[in-house]
Amino acid sequence: MGIVPPLSGSGSDATAIHDNVPAEISAITEKGTPIGADKIIIEDSADSHNKKMVQITNLPTGSDSTAIHKATASEIHAMTDVTPASGDEIVIEDASDSWNKKRCQLSDIAPLGTPASHSHTESDITDLDHDDGEAIHDNVAGEITALTNVTPASGDNFLIEDVSDSNNKKKTTYADLDITSRLKNVSEDTTPDLGGSLNMKGFGFDDEFIAGEALTAGDCCYLSTDGKMWKADADENSTCDTIIAFATANISAEATGIFRLMGKITLSGLTPFSMAYVSTTAGGLVFAPPDGAGDIQRPVGFCLSTTVLYIIPNLYFQQVFA
Repeated sequence: MGIVPPLSGSGSDATAIHDNVPAEISAITEKGTPIGADKIIIEDSADSHNKKMVQITNLPTGSDSTAIHKATASEIHAMTDVTPASGDEIVIEDASDSWNKKRCQLSDIAPLGTPASHSHTESDITDLDHDDGEAIHDNVAGEITALTNVTPASGDNFLIEDVSDSNNKKKTTYADLDITSRLKNVSEDTTPDLGGSLNMKGFGFDDEFIAGEALTAGDCCYLSTDGKMWKADADENSTCDTIIAFATANISAEATGIFRLMGKITLSGLTPFSMAYVSTTAGGLVFAPPDGAGDIQRPVGFCLSTTVLYIIPNLYFQQVFA
């Protein structure tokens, strides 16, 4: 039998690309910057996967509008909210497998499933430290005192809770606090209001007392032995031999109110530049000493104008005899 010659076209093509030979494409010369007119080979899925060529410029482009992207905000927030069940599945990145994406069921996540059993001694738990040592806490004393003390500059930041925004924490600068324009000492304030009985802003010395009867603002009153303020009357000696004060507002009987003991008070119907005396009309004033038999002459102050009385505290009084 003779030798059969090889069939025409048989053997391998060293320049072909094969589907079972690795590294054939990576061995080809690379074009660093492809352009739209460059051509690539495809298998056309719409034509029984016959091989065809296509220009790069004709390749489909665009993003998947249904994908979740790591750099796009609110994609998950925009989805329908559901109450998760144990059989639901979520996507995770597996830290033990180079962060490859995988799926798992909610029931397989430890906090939602049956927690593993652990045994710890009391000392183990005591030694756990979950506090931030750099934080400032609302229930720990001495944290701010322990910080380094500095002289603040205008650009320094302060942490505040904004009362106009539900007390959310925000920052402000030292300059925005406007501290530099605020009062540095009492001598700079021409109308200080020091609180309590001393009311220099109202140019007077005030104190609280209980009204023994209904009083009207401006009533001239005396401190009775019952510790209450009653309307003073020059017909009664007992109403003029004690502390005299003026009601600063309408005060109901048995109610506590503010009384001016010294200094300026605004009234009406005064005689300018004259002394004021307790009147024989309860709670009123006169501007000349009462001169009826038995009347009490008790000066209470000096009229600076028709509306301003300067109360001068004193215990001097005298009675008129027939």
